[in-house]
Amino acid sequence: MPVARHNALAPARLRPSVVVALLNLAIVTSVFAAINAGIPHSKN
Repeated sequence: MPVARHNALAPARLRPSVVVALLNLAIVTSVFAAINAGIPHSKN
């Protein structure tokens, strides 16, 4: 039972880091999109 309880707590511990990683990825993607939109000549 203690092992099952520990395994049940593991996903809850991993979820925040996954959310933070996804948020960081979204922020970086939006920043690069804004840079590409603001400086179109840099790509060409």
